[in-house]
Amino acid sequence: MRTHLSILTLLVLLVGCQQQFEDTTPIRKDITETIFASGKLAAEGTYTLIAKSDGYLVEINFEEGDVISKGTVLAVIENEESRLNKQGSQELLEIAKHNTRQDAPALTQARASIEIAQEQLEQDSLQATRYNTLWKQNSVSRVDYERAQLAYNNSKKSLESARQTYEQLQLEAEQQLINSRVNYEVSSVSVQQIEIKAVVEGKVYEKYKEVGDYVARGTVIATIGHPTEIYAEINIDESTIERVQVGQDAVVKLNTNPDKALHAVVSEILPTFNEANQSFTSKLTFKEPLDFQIVGTQLQSNIIVDEIENALLIPRQYLDYNGNVQLKGSGEKVPVVTKTVSSEWVHVLEGIDEGTELTVAIN
Repeated sequence: MRTHLSILTLLVLLVGCQQQFEDTTPIRKDITETIFASGKLAAEGTYTLIAKSDGYLVEINFEEGDVISKGTVLAVIENEESRLNKQGSQELLEIAKHNTRQDAPALTQARASIEIAQEQLEQDSLQATRYNTLWKQNSVSRVDYERAQLAYNNSKKSLESARQTYEQLQLEAEQQLINSRVNYEVSSVSVQQIEIKAVVEGKVYEKYKEVGDYVARGTVIATIGHPTEIYAEINIDESTIERVQVGQDAVVKLNTNPDKALHAVVSEILPTFNEANQSFTSKLTFKEPLDFQIVGTQLQSNIIVDEIENALLIPRQYLDYNGNVQLKGSGEKVPVVTKTVSSEWVHVLEGIDEGTELTVAIN
């Protein structure tokens, strides 16, 4: 017969005022060592359906328990602001497009400035050439000659400046067009996001909102998961997590039916420590289909971490808190080396054998 030891079970020893003594000897048995962990049923592929814009829910097209298809419109949010933003951005986009055309007012004016500067340069060039000839003939004063040359140089700079202004206006108009197009596309997406669709096929396990509720961007509307693939999500204490490995068998009992043992296997150990409950999260996959599949159902599990044949055992009350046992007759206390201590049994490795007679004070 195999004895099951749970390494997480605690024992409280009650000491009375009047003591009697009870004797025993160690026994040999095959034992199964398990780690206890509590948890709940969860669905594979669980995700939350969230609002991607602010507004009022004007449609909800699902109920808890419904199986929905990928792409199904599950909810509709009314958001007047998004609609107005799209309309405004569309109008600004049309203006930006017009500003890049050749007949746009700013570009037309800039080209006119170039033409005026070009005409002025041609006129000042002729004047500078004429005064240069007169200067060589000593027919004009130096001041008039230099004034003509300065006017010519200034006209060249004015023409270059006018051309640069035109190019800058063109560049700014193109940049504004790009920004306006992006803003329009973003506002169009925002309007589309008013329709909230299912990401993948699944079953609605929890519904949090109703028609008429106001939701902000990021508000959770429902929880959706795989309709049939249910597993046990358990929390393992950090002091025992090192002994748990993927592939180990486990026995699970749902709180709704604690008399029925369900067989499972450790399928995953999440690598992140859960700060909220100070434990590690592990997944147990059931070996047979569940006839009870309500997500969130609380459960208890025992993970089988070791099976030992012919182990030397003593009742738990014969081991004191200092790791000693008391010998019958002499009353001497002897230290023992133990491997596992449960609420009922102690697995002893060294210090005593099957023939050692022990005694303990009882109430």
